Amino acid sequence: MDIRKYYPSIDHLILKNIVRKKVKDKRLLELLDGIIDSAPGIPIGNYLSQFFANLYLSYFDHWLKEERRIKYYYRYADDMVILSSNKEELHSLLGDIKSYLHNKLHLNLKDNYQIFPVDNRGIDFVGYVFFHTHILMRKSIKKNFCRKVAVLNKKKTTSCNCKIALCSWMGWAKHCNSKHLIKTVIKNEKVF
Repeated sequence: MDIRKYYPSIDHLILKNIVRKKVKDKRLLELLDGIIDSAPGIPIGNYLSQFFANLYLSYFDHWLKEERRIKYYYRYADDMVILSSNKEELHSLLGDIKSYLHNKLHLNLKDNYQIFPVDNRGIDFVGYVFFHTHILMRKSIKKNFCRKVAVLNKKKTTSCNCKIALCSWMGWAKHCNSKHLIKTVIKNEKVF
């Protein structure tokens, strides 16, 4: 599940109230208020925005885990996965989640959520596809990686920035079952 336009939809008043539950220093609160109020929602990409985005959903996390007793709940920013063996329970929970997000945080879920059995199908989450027995890199990321390597080979460049970019992709690939992909790219390409 994803939250629709999460960063731009964060309500400043709600965020400032949540911050006030955690921070008591008046000077720091003034500074944080100024940062929060500097633009609609919160900007994507800066470190403080990531902190605010996680803080904004922290009470939602608590509600799901502690009050609703959801055992298998995972979230990264506004991307969420909930696992259960009971499909009806998930459908019921979905309505409660929509209600909580809308009423308490002024947020809405995207309509692209899915409820499905995971026995033979992977879960696409944070750039990987998770199966019971293995983890794969999302196809779009793999394609971008191969495309990037091909472009760099055409340029015949070995600049430090290119190597840094490729190391980043390799780091991404190391955390899933991608030995074959890495071997193929290293063997066939000249950039390494």
